[in-house]
Amino acid sequence: MTIKLTVTSGSPSGSEPWRLERISRVSAVIAKEFGAKNEKLIIDELHDHKGELTITWKEDPTIVQKEIVESAWEKENELKENVIHNICN
Repeated sequence: MTIKLTVTSGSPSGSEPWRLERISRVSAVIAKEFGAKNEKLIIDELHDHKGELTITWKEDPTIVQKEIVESAWEKENELKENVIHNICN
């Protein structure tokens, strides 16, 4: 399954390639943890905008699934409170 990764740069020139590297690391951690915990991967998109991670789910996530994403974001020295969960319709 493929997860879309998108970033919005905080700089006018868009010269922050580390954001794409960061969201790629987060995606890898999430995929690994979902697999280790036998969780269904129901993520459509991860989007990083100035330290705020928006995750779009294909269906309602479980508490465990949300915690996996928030923990992965914290590993990048970001606050888990800066994770926004959206559900696709």
